[in-house]
Amino acid sequence: PICTKRVESGAMASGCERPPAAGATACLENLRQYRLHSDREVQRVKRNLLGLSDDDKASLIRKPEEQVKAMEEAAAANMAVLDKLEELLKKESQSADSGPCSNCAPGTKPVQVIMQTITREWSAEGQQERKDCFDRLLNALDGQLKDQLDKAVASKQATPRVLVPGCALGRLAFEVASRGYGCEACESRPIYWFGMELIRQHGSV
Repeated sequence: PICTKRVESGAMASGCERPPAAGATACLENLRQYRLHSDREVQRVKRNLLGLSDDDKASLIRKPEEQVKAMEEAAAANMAVLDKLEELLKKESQSADSGPCSNCAPGTKPVQVIMQTITREWSAEGQQERKDCFDRLLNALDGQLKDQLDKAVASKQATPRVLVPGCALGRLAFEVASRGYGCEACESRPIYWFGMELIRQHGSV
């Protein structure tokens, strides 16, 4: 199954095709496993750093306590985002249509990847990477369709429509729609659909 999002006026539209309830349930299990994994890793690194000899601690650029604090703060920031995603998933698991989820990956990897994608697509830290990747695509799109777009706008006709397959969290589709094109995005991985929905409900650009 392919989950779709319609993008209008630079924002993802609601009322689009949704993954089945099993998709939300599978993603909740991904989150549960990720929380356990994150907590174990924080505790492991904390034990290792604080268990160093005084000589080893003295050789570090940053004090172990500072490293542990920074790591715990970063983990807490991740969890704050995941708390909102979990809330959305719980609602979807109760309200979405029944049906199998054929593209739900197990384990912690889906959560790790979506956190990286949020940073790349929707944060200030990801701006340069977006510029390097998306600008080439957007410029190529304008090279093919900008004249048609301008004529359609001037004559108040329907603008050229663009499909963005494998859209991840929808940033490229957002940029396409922001340029005035009609746009629809599709994504087969449920956790990305729910991530897009999280951004639509809580995000800002």
